[in-house]
Amino acid sequence: MRSTVPIRQGRMRPSVQRRRVQGRRKLTLGGKLLLLLLIALMFILLPPLLFAGDRGSVNLLTHAAATGRSPIDVSVGEGQADAPNPTLKVYNTESKSLMELDLEEYICGVVAAEMPASFEIEALKAQAVAARTFVCRHLPQFGGQGAGCPEGADACTNYAHCQAYIAPEKRQQNWGAQAQTNEEKIRSAVEQTRGQVATYNGELIQAFFHSTSGGMTEDCALVFTQDLPYLKAVESAGEEGAPHYQRSVTLSAQAFAQKVNAALPKAGLKADALQKQVDASNRSGSGRVLQLRLGGATMSGTAFRTLLGLDSTNFEIRFYGDQVNILTHGYGHGVGMSQVGADAMAKNGSDYGAILLHYYTGITISTLG
Repeated sequence: MRSTVPIRQGRMRPSVQRRRVQGRRKLTLGGKLLLLLLIALMFILLPPLLFAGDRGSVNLLTHAAATGRSPIDVSVGEGQADAPNPTLKVYNTESKSLMELDLEEYICGVVAAEMPASFEIEALKAQAVAARTFVCRHLPQFGGQGAGCPEGADACTNYAHCQAYIAPEKRQQNWGAQAQTNEEKIRSAVEQTRGQVATYNGELIQAFFHSTSGGMTEDCALVFTQDLPYLKAVESAGEEGAPHYQRSVTLSAQAFAQKVNAALPKAGLKADALQKQVDASNRSGSGRVLQLRLGGATMSGTAFRTLLGLDSTNFEIRFYGDQVNILTHGYGHGVGMSQVGADAMAKNGSDYGAILLHYYTGITISTLG
């Protein structure tokens, strides 16, 4: 799906001092020719020198890896102020009604719902770009085919289908005394990234994100059966203190066997033989379970996670007498940007561009035009 609307790549705008050369000395013909030659050389050589490192994702990645910061201007830059801000029809799944919201206003509500306002501002900016990319990819104005929402809406508030959204009045209620501070912080993150989206080879990307990776994200091909070059497994450091970094679930061996047998009758699990009947060793490079052997049947890690309501597919099953303990690592599908990982990167000095370039391999930060 290629955008039919031009997308401009963000640029740095270095200031260049100009000095006036004073004097009334007349130049000879040879001197004039030499001067014209020097001016021509300046026009040829100066632009590449000024904009070195801004010729595509490879240079951006090199800069980010070396410094932890992207070469993207974090203020509202060239092209951002007049970036398209179309009116969206958003289907509210709670009230079962349509809302009309400007794109940037909608992004404020998405960022507020999807990421804690207490996170670092650079993490919130990264979330804003990801959220904007996610919705714009489906908009006909940018070459999309629609999101398949009720009543033909451009987006909906069901996080499992589109993205979560929270209205301004509800945000104020939830935030209480911190409402004004949080609102200003969210709006600042959205405004400073106004119109910016993530692209790969000129196309808006599938900007998947999740809560906590557990230390490493997952390859998209292993979760959504779609092999995308910018959604590969990458390390996600600094998540150890997150609430969902590790969680433990315990249930009786009898309850475990009953749940599995009800969903997979061919399994034939027995409460007193689970240790021999259950095998979860088939894993991806990130540690997530791809497929389990459950007695006489098999089940995907994703289906097993859904069946038992686990935080992720990165889990270990341990047996203690008549008890089954499942230890999970991370929270969510694990594809794309880890929100907790993004906050950790921001705390360590990375800006939103470097965060996005880390989690979405080889992308370019572009401005809608």
